[in-house]
Amino acid sequence: MSAQRESQSNRGRLIRLSISAAANGLSRNRLATIAATTTMTLMLMVLASVLVIRAGLDAALSYADSKVEVIAYLKSSVTEDEARSIQVQIEGIDGVKGATYVSADDALAAFKVRLKERGEPDLTGNLGVNPLPASYEIALDNPADTGRVADGLTAIPDAASISRVIDGRALAESLVAITGALRIVGLIIVIGFSLAVLAVVVNAIRLAILARSDE
Repeated sequence: MSAQRESQSNRGRLIRLSISAAANGLSRNRLATIAATTTMTLMLMVLASVLVIRAGLDAALSYADSKVEVIAYLKSSVTEDEARSIQVQIEGIDGVKGATYVSADDALAAFKVRLKERGEPDLTGNLGVNPLPASYEIALDNPADTGRVADGLTAIPDAASISRVIDGRALAESLVAITGALRIVGLIIVIGFSLAVLAVVVNAIRLAILARSDE
């Protein structure tokens, strides 16, 4: 029991000695300590800022990717049962993330809202019938799949019920190239800043050690 108390006493003396030595060292080398601490703090803040900017860039690019979609317009003769069957077939195409059905009435309502936002007159009431067809807005796993999904729509069993497909293939290819380049540039910047911060922090620690080399 006495040996245990002696061991605990020795550990306590060692901790007090370490704290005292650290305090004495800091008081004798205030300038070097403050300079090293300030430098490391600033560089770590810079690195954190770069990482936050990179995360924001990735979020913006992911949002842009999610807006790329393929739209399949259905013929006016398609019934609701046929439309549900077409949706299952569309969702079975490789690269399709999901398909949202937009009825003719919903499409007309959205069109009227856009006209109102633009301050343009709504003349659709004079037609007597709804001129807009029902459609499927098809979300993609990857914008690069735009062409493949658009081509896949022509191969489904009920392809004859689709009157028109809008894929924006050229726009999707350009977007993929731009977002890919921006992601690579962002990664290079993060790696460069990380190496720079590491070098500065290591040198700051080295200078602090050299300042206390006598100890």
